[in-house]
Amino acid sequence: MSQLQTLARTTPLWIGGPDESPPPLCGSIPPSKNHKVLPGDKVAALNEENWILAEVISNEGQILLVEDIDAIDPKNSKMNISKNCIIPLPQWRANPQHSSQYLHDIGAAVMGITI
Repeated sequence: MSQLQTLARTTPLWIGGPDESPPPLCGSIPPSKNHKVLPGDKVAALNEENWILAEVISNEGQILLVEDIDAIDPKNSKMNISKNCIIPLPQWRANPQHSSQYLHDIGAAVMGITI
């Protein structure tokens, strides 16, 4: 969980030019249709019937090898997950002063982790 807290504090803030729109995976902007998940990317992954916070280890076509960041047993922390069962996490924070339309709306459905 400390990795998630560090990630939340250190995700860079998108600051573009005056007429520049934020990129995919900035704030509430979804990934582009041709987005390729890379090793090191953080994702939400559906493992059987539970969503987990994971880091991508390798991308082999339609199957990703991921590591559960919060695994209790390190021996069972790595697993193969279908690309259809992952959601890439934002790589940038939206700037609330210049890109507030890319923040999540009040009442929006979002995924969260309880501590």
